[in-house]
Amino acid sequence: MSAQPAALILSELTRLVSLGSGVAALALAAALSAPAAPPALASELDVLTTPTPTVGYVLDDGQLLSKAAIGELQQLAKEVEESSGQRITVVTLRKLQFTTDVFEFADKVIEHWYPSAALGDKKGVLLLVKASKEGALVGGPSLSKALGGALLDSISSDNIAVYSEQEKFGEALTSSLKRVAAKLAGSPDPGPPSVEVRKTGSNFKTKEETEEKKGIYGLVVGGLLVISFVVPMGAQTRVAFGCGAHTPALQCNTLATSPRGTISQWPRRRPARGLRRARSERLSRMTRQLACMCAYSTVVTLRARVDARSHL
Repeated sequence: MSAQPAALILSELTRLVSLGSGVAALALAAALSAPAAPPALASELDVLTTPTPTVGYVLDDGQLLSKAAIGELQQLAKEVEESSGQRITVVTLRKLQFTTDVFEFADKVIEHWYPSAALGDKKGVLLLVKASKEGALVGGPSLSKALGGALLDSISSDNIAVYSEQEKFGEALTSSLKRVAAKLAGSPDPGPPSVEVRKTGSNFKTKEETEEKKGIYGLVVGGLLVISFVVPMGAQTRVAFGCGAHTPALQCNTLATSPRGTISQWPRRRPARGLRRARSERLSRMTRQLACMCAYSTVVTLRARVDARSHL
């Protein structure tokens, strides 16, 4: 092999190695510049592994609060601690996976942060869970005695429950802390949030409306009964005068009123008398049945409405 081809081969190998290094460098740079994966949603373990809070008062692991709500909660909790010495930490979660009871998990949190009764005497945890729309306020012996069981239950069942149902998580926590601050300061309790009660109209008619409808229903039933008797009588009258279904009405009226009209003068192509009578009886029976069914249905409807009104 001559020197010139060997030099060409060596230069080509060098170029390929350089090209491969460049590609590898580009791949490494792309991997390093890629955005980091979003953090997983908060769970019980994230809160339990969090160190005992000493600076802040809000642990928004559920990411439910706005910056304004967090700032207001921080200020309220700070004022409570400065005025009464009671420290309350606010905790939010999206859902509970291992411990389904909010009070049980809140107890676990406060026991983890403050293992002894002396450390947790004037400490409290205000917990809110988005998925179940529940919350709890638990604390040490001193805090629980100062607030009282009635206020603790009202905060959980009224403030947190009502506002969480409306997706107002910030309002649920701030209103709860305001009640705690007022209680510890000896001020009047702001009270739970007012619940709007929607008034729905009754499905039952009033007594006056029922009395007014009775007359109308009576007229309807009476009219149906009259029809059930008058129509069959009219049909039987047509049969008596020899007017059948195939006889023109004008001819029936003329022959029926003519003084010279006899049976032999009627058209020969008419239904037999027995067939006409059977048709008339069938029509009469069907009419009576229809009228009776209508009357019965009306009476049953009236009776049901009267019974419904009597049970109110």
